[in-house]
Parts: sequence; structure tokens; C-alpha cells
Amino acid sequence: MATFYTGVDKERYDAGNKFVPMNQFLLNYTAPTTNVEEEVTTSYGIPNTNAFTNSGGGSFYAGNTSDLIGNYQKTIDDRQARLNNPSNTFLGLNTMRDQQLTGPDLGAYIGSNTAIPQEKTMMGKVQSFLTPQSAKGILEDGYQEPRFQPGIIGTIMGKLDNYRNLSKVDQAFIAQNMGYTGPTVFGDNSSGLSKDPFGLNTRSAFGNYAERVGVESEKLGDLLGGKLADKYGVEWDEETGMYTGANAAKANKMTRMLREKFNFYTNKNLEYADLIQKNAELQGIEDTKIAQDFAAKNPNYGDAEKNINPGSGGGHGYDPQHDYSGTSTKDKHDRASDLGFSDIRLKENVELIGKSPSNINIYKFNYKDSPTTYQGAMAHEVPWASIKHSNGYMMVDYNKIDVNFKKI
Repeated sequence: MATFYTGVDKERYDAGNKFVPMNQFLLNYTAPTTNVEEEVTTSYGIPNTNAFTNSGGGSFYAGNTSDLIGNYQKTIDDRQARLNNPSNTFLGLNTMRDQQLTGPDLGAYIGSNTAIPQEKTMMGKVQSFLTPQSAKGILEDGYQEPRFQPGIIGTIMGKLDNYRNLSKVDQAFIAQNMGYTGPTVFGDNSSGLSKDPFGLNTRSAFGNYAERVGVESEKLGDLLGGKLADKYGVEWDEETGMYTGANAAKANKMTRMLREKFNFYTNKNLEYADLIQKNAELQGIEDTKIAQDFAAKNPNYGDAEKNINPGSGGGHGYDPQHDYSGTSTKDKHDRASDLGFSDIRLKENVELIGKSPSNINIYKFNYKDSPTTYQGAMAHEVPWASIKHSNGYMMVDYNKIDVNFKKI
């Protein structure tokens, strides 16, 4: 059986050219050619921007793209695991120790055979100071500015960083995809920056990787399901990321890189959707806590007989001369008790029961996890009578609308 240096040599052999004639050494000789179609790897107009690309390397990755994607995912997943479960040593020293208790406090734990609570050592505090937030930490605690900015340049760049202006979910998604500095499809990553397998910077001072993956997925889907599907005469199945039809085998082979790229960014979109869901669940817990706290501190809210200064709707009145800016603890408390939260995020079992003479919707509802039912309006529907509390939730002044707020 004949052996060949390259696949092209074999194709020429199968085409009937059993040897390369000596004529190749003659002047103006033209070697036989074959019609070899190259795999489609072009971006077909998918936008590129320096905010994301700075890969270095200057060549292409010689390995399998699916392996590259797998290595990337493992690297960033391992990083999140380390951030969420920090080591109990740092620079060889313990980061945690038993609380330094004495006397009765210590005796209570010893007598009950209970483990003494742990606290951070000085090295543990240093570890926390230098460790970046995980995606989980950002969702739970909100983004916290890095406390360590090396040098004047680092401080200036930190102030210019657009990352601080992104939504909490975008920040968490970017943090979740940081940490991979290995090769991309363009070859070695000599920049040292965090990149995804297809060369996009996952952390940029001026871009938004969370937004960019959506653009990539949409553009690639349009290309694969449009121009390329027509070219090969096949049907594009977006769910599987594969072509179907008589020429599907050829189409899938020739678009392998684009399909892997599409599947990668589509999966990233699913990760983003999962973070949105987790954030909503955490926000729901916070909403419930705020609602319960308000109900506990204002047991007579909506009860006209027990309110000292009832407004037209039976709630506490609104004093236009009073400072409701929340500049002091007293002002914040006054603001909460006088106006009352009417933010829909704090309510459940909301049901439209009528309209006021001026056509304002009237609802019945209860605050989350509270059994008491109220009648009133929704703050977002009466912006002229609404004020935002310092915690971000809306409050309604019922003296400014013709809706009676009351317990029912």
C-alpha cells in the first residue's frame, strides 16, 4: 500500500496522478491541482474590538478545540472553588485559630463538649485582603473595590475601570470566567491576560465580556443558520449545534470550528441565565427580610384607629417640611414609619381589586411572609407620590393620591 507525506498527496494519487513527472523541473511547468475545500473559520463580519482581543502568540493552536475548551472550563472552575474555599494556610502559616476565650466563656464550651469557634489569624486577614471576590461572593455581598492598588498607576487605572459600573450579575459572570491564561485558538497567550479559548479577554477595563458572549452567540447563530446553511443546502439545528439533511456530514465537517465556537458562547449564555436566577433568589430573600422587618417595626401600619397622625388614606401623614433625605438614623426611621414601603418587590399575593376616582389601581396584598392583608397602591404606578428609601425600595405618600391604605 502506498504511503504519503500529506493528505493532498494522497488525493492527487487517488485522482490518477501516480507519480510526479520529471517535467516539474522544466521551465513554466504547472503541477496538477486538486479541488480541496478548506474548513470555514472566517468570522463573517462578527465585530472585533481591542477591548477584548490582545492575544499575542501570532500562530494557531495545534491541538483539539474541544480539549482547549475543556481545559479552560476546568481552570476557571478550579479557581472559583479555591476562592470559595480558601486554604487554611497562607505562605505556610495558619489562617484560622480557636477564639481566645477565657473564664466562663471558655468553660461553657469545654463543659458542653462543644468545639470552640474559629477566628482568623493575622495571616488569615492578609489572605482575605489579597484574595479577589468569587462570583458567589459578588452575588451575595455585592462588588467590593479592591483594597490593594499597587502604585499610583494601579490606583489611577482602578478608578478608570468600567467593571465597577456593571450590574452585579455581569460582574459575577466576568469573575466566574477569569483565571485562564493558557493557549487560545490563536496559539500561546503571551499577554498573560485572562482569556477564553477563542481569544477574547474575559476581564477588560473598558469592555463587558458578559455582553460580548451574547453578541458572539447571536452573530454565529445567524451565520450558521443563514449563509452557511444555504451554501451547503442543509438545515441548522440550534439546539444541537449541528446541521441536518443530505449534506449534513460535509457541512458539519467544514464548519467544525464555528460550531464549537457557537456552542461555547451559547453555553456561556446559559451560565449567565443561571446567575440571573441565583441573583433573583438572593434578592427575594433580601426583599422578604426587609418586608418582615418593616412589618415587625410597624405593627399598626394601615390601622387608622391606632395611628397618631393619619393621612387621607389612614396611614401616617407626610410632612413636606421634614427632611426625609435619610441623613440621620432618626430621619431614616421617620421616613420608614411615616410613608411605608409600597415597593412591589416586598409584596406577594398581589391582586387588583378596583380603581380610585382618578383611575389609580387599587390592590390587596400582603408583605412577604406576613399574614396581614392590606389595600393600597403600587409605588411604581404613582411616581409623583413615591420616594425612594436609602435601601433602594420605593415608598408612597398616600396624602398625595386618592387611594386609602388600610388593613383589610
